Amino acid sequence: MATLYAPAPRFTEATRAANEIDYFADGGMTNAELEQYARRTTKRPLLCFAILAAAPFVVEGVCRLLGAW
Repeated sequence: MATLYAPAPRFTEATRAANEIDYFADGGMTNAELEQYARRTTKRPLLCFAILAAAPFVVEGVCRLLGAW
């Protein structure tokens, strides 16, 4: 298996943009940064919220079924 090319970070403390406007005027995100952002953000936020909101009720139901509550 070949090792994938991983580009070096484009920004350092010395080259960091002072604000968001300068960042995007300087070219914005690279393709690698966009791919990483897409991997780290959820594709279905409403579904994730519903699961998180329902979790305490599911846990309580399981505890009641097992007699721990």
